[in-house]
Amino acid sequence: MMTRLNGLERRTTFAAQTCAVALTVFAVGASAHDGDDNRHGNPDRQTVSPIKHVIVIVGENRSFDHLFATYQPRHKHERVLNLLSEGIVNSDGTPGRNFAQAQQYQLTSAPNGGKFFVSADQSEKQLYPVLPPPDIGGVPKVSPLAFILTIPGGDPGLRPEDQFLFGTGGTGLDVTLGPDTRIPNVTALPPGPFRLTSSTLPYDAFTADTIHQFFQMYQQVDCAIDREHVSRHNPTGCLHDLQSAVTTTFATPPGATPHDTGQTMAIFDMQHGDAPITKALADEYTISDNYHQPVMGGTGPDSFALGFADQVFFSDGQGNAVTPPAARIYNPDPQAGTLNTYTTRAQWFNCSDRNAPGIGAIRDYLDALPYHASSKCEPGHYYPAVNVNPAFTPAGVPTGVPDNNHPTNNIIPPTTQRSIGDALNDRHVSWKYYGGGYNASVAGNPINGYCTICNPFEHQANYPS
Repeated sequence: MMTRLNGLERRTTFAAQTCAVALTVFAVGASAHDGDDNRHGNPDRQTVSPIKHVIVIVGENRSFDHLFATYQPRHKHERVLNLLSEGIVNSDGTPGRNFAQAQQYQLTSAPNGGKFFVSADQSEKQLYPVLPPPDIGGVPKVSPLAFILTIPGGDPGLRPEDQFLFGTGGTGLDVTLGPDTRIPNVTALPPGPFRLTSSTLPYDAFTADTIHQFFQMYQQVDCAIDREHVSRHNPTGCLHDLQSAVTTTFATPPGATPHDTGQTMAIFDMQHGDAPITKALADEYTISDNYHQPVMGGTGPDSFALGFADQVFFSDGQGNAVTPPAARIYNPDPQAGTLNTYTTRAQWFNCSDRNAPGIGAIRDYLDALPYHASSKCEPGHYYPAVNVNPAFTPAGVPTGVPDNNHPTNNIIPPTTQRSIGDALNDRHVSWKYYGGGYNASVAGNPINGYCTICNPFEHQANYPS
């Protein structure tokens, strides 16, 4: 909303996911006063609301603060809660008067007795002198999509006059790892949000990704119900101050060089032309400035929430929960002798078992909240901590080997859970799911850009019917 909402007063989480999709519900409906005399014979028109369409747009890999940090509403009577309005950054993206509220800390000792943690005490962390330098993260010198320019017709999802964009955005650097020197002052950035774009790193440039998975995100937000974390304006006790501390430790053994570093604190600058389409949507429509995503995690788990208002679990393909192979069960407890290097990074976790690695700390925090927060964890159910491919291709071809109900490959077996599509069909409400490149992918075009993990319906046992 453009007005300030109740709830968490500060949010500087910069992790997110990977594609753009839309779910459109048609004729959720015409007004009861609609002049169309045929409305009584058309189920799509029999509603009492003046709303004719509901469109849900999912934009990924960037959070609200990453995109809208410096956004200002078009009308003076409107307000937005972002880094600029809170004084954390100035209109040009430089540190503001309240920059300390978003400063980042490094771990100095292992929290939670050396087990998986979701919070760190002041005695276990200290302020970074400078932000860990944002890394190139494997981005090549030349655009990784430049090869599309050599294919007749190019990408069918982009207009001919825009095809040249596939050749832009490379780093121009001779290395692919290490500090991203396209960012001014990259090795001496203050330990907090920084403006990503500049004359040396334009808006269309490729930049490194950052982790956005279940266990990592719980650690990054640094939540506890105690005197060090809770305040009148922050009743949930989430400080959001371990963003880079987690990215630099969860997969990097001591002595090694991390490459998921400070890029999680980057922000775009809407006041100077960044994210123009997103800004135009915000100028025209109501936006929510106190919502990030349905669950901690990446593209797949959050797409489930869109399709099912729930999480998909590992099953026998007939609706019965079963245990995944041991090698695919996550263990985020630190390896011996490390602050936070995970023991096993895999796919599945059982949050109904408080004794399972990583689960106790999360459940203890949820139980300590000043309001009831159910874990919604069904006994014996394993849920995905990361992106796992669905049981069907977009064309409806099973992906399981030897079959979907007995997969030896890493997929999510078909689910019998009801989706929003099922509910709308039952009420004869028309709807469509749009995924960029879907038609090209079904047609077998290797250049399609389609995101298969974004489409929750590909997990249903009755897909594509």
